Amino acid sequence: MNTPEWEDRHEVVFEVECNASTRTFSFWTRDGLVSKSCVRSPERALIEAINRSGNEILILDANYGVVGTVLATECPDNHVTMAETSARAADCCRTNAILNKAENVETELVPWSPDGEYDCLAFAPKPYVPTDVNKERLARGLSNITPGGQCYVATTEGMDAYRTVLATACDEVTMVKTDAGSVITGRRERDFIANEYVTEREFRATIDGYTNRFVTIPSLFSPEELDTGTRALLRHTSVPDGARVLDLACGYGPVGAFVGAKTDCELYATDDNILATAMARQNYDRNGVRAVTVETADCLDGVADETFDIVLTNPPTHAGKGVTMKMLQGVRDRLADDGEFWLVYNEIMHYDRKLRESFDFAVDVVASVEKFKIAVARPES
Repeated sequence: MNTPEWEDRHEVVFEVECNASTRTFSFWTRDGLVSKSCVRSPERALIEAINRSGNEILILDANYGVVGTVLATECPDNHVTMAETSARAADCCRTNAILNKAENVETELVPWSPDGEYDCLAFAPKPYVPTDVNKERLARGLSNITPGGQCYVATTEGMDAYRTVLATACDEVTMVKTDAGSVITGRRERDFIANEYVTEREFRATIDGYTNRFVTIPSLFSPEELDTGTRALLRHTSVPDGARVLDLACGYGPVGAFVGAKTDCELYATDDNILATAMARQNYDRNGVRAVTVETADCLDGVADETFDIVLTNPPTHAGKGVTMKMLQGVRDRLADDGEFWLVYNEIMHYDRKLRESFDFAVDVVASVEKFKIAVARPES
């Protein structure tokens, strides 16, 4: 695969013993995914613990597709659905299924759990996601498992929290020891009503006399209040009426909500996380802002046919260089010749220098607020 040198890609080689032979799998991973350099022990434990017989298998939080790809490849009778909230991770799942010639496997980008009926559920919760969000995802996944279906959860911490969720649907929950780690498992024996573990949060924020109301959930960036960087960006950004505006890495939508409320613009939005874009749609609506489209996509992949007068972002620097550099390249490709790219960033990231040296922008740093810089970048002619 040919990739720009700034976009980090990693190849993970993983061996699985099956029927007295060893099968080698190769997986492409990318920045922004969990354990991009090696297969996590909970995923290895799931592969060792799960019954290989023909099943409709649901993999929650499939990451880059290790568990689903192995199970679909080792047992052709399996039909595997890999569910993800990240567009970037979902793309890796699809790619890795193809690379390893895994048939009868599909990937779904969903906020919680896909519709359908399954006889097996496998879940290795992501370590950076709040436990209550992971419990909510597991509970919703359990509601899609047919009576008699087997459920497996593997994690390196907080096992008791997930055991409690399994116990709401399974008469007996047991622990299975594997070489890679422990797995809790139970057979769904009864109907149940899934408990709700996540409560939406609401708050108000005021910028330059405009007050907007927001609803969020844990796991999204700054769910309790408008963060300092976004506040600074909104206070220093200038957006003219009639502009085609992109709210990039929109999160739950604060930037687009304020800009849309203050100006008569054409608003577009995109974020990698489908939970974030679902919240953004709600928040635009509740603040009277109509977006042309809100896309769940990796960086600017969802708006690849559009050109923008203004792009605004508080970039997800935690996701890694590959993500942020792809984002900056996408802005350069999609920004009008006389357009403006407004961003806020921690001063240690030196994005002003990167934009000048790597992407041919003229950059002005217009303000500094605490540890943040607000800059506007314009394409060099």
